[in-house]
Amino acid sequence: MTAIPGTIGGLLSMNAGCYGTEIWEIVKSVQTIDFAGNLHKRTADDYNISYRSVIPMYKNEIFLSADLVLIKSTVKTVKDIIKSLMLQRISTQPLDKFTFGSTFKNTKKSSAARLIESCNLKGFKIGGAQVSLKHANFVINADGSASSKEINNLIEHITNKVLNKTGIKLEREVRNLGDGFEF
Repeated sequence: MTAIPGTIGGLLSMNAGCYGTEIWEIVKSVQTIDFAGNLHKRTADDYNISYRSVIPMYKNEIFLSADLVLIKSTVKTVKDIIKSLMLQRISTQPLDKFTFGSTFKNTKKSSAARLIESCNLKGFKIGGAQVSLKHANFVINADGSASSKEINNLIEHITNKVLNKTGIKLEREVRNLGDGFEF
């Protein structure tokens, strides 16, 4: 989960992951709280979990914590793995810009980045929101001035362009909360 923007609650609620792994693969249990303030212990069996999707059987609960099953290793091995993954991320993703990670879910037919690139959208801007030149599935706040409306308009533009050219409707990986996005 190194360098995935967000919190453990966000990771859990969308089954975040990278490089072929997902957070729920290592979840033993989670603690949730309902809107009445009651605490609950849940397991993966209490959710319908799939690629970038977690649908709870119990509504109106939020994640508080997670018990994870990790592989025992040495500090050196863990540091080496993290360094390797960070070098890979730095070379392929716009980590020097404000972003919320991948904007769209990959499809069964192609990666979202390839579909976006096929529409020549790398570098396309609406206000301060821009499709990254480094990785097409990242919407960046290019100069720090992007508004939620500009980001949303850019995401809609990408969705429409890809749909019109390929017939594939991209599904958002990012979610709007309240009135907009936060970087």
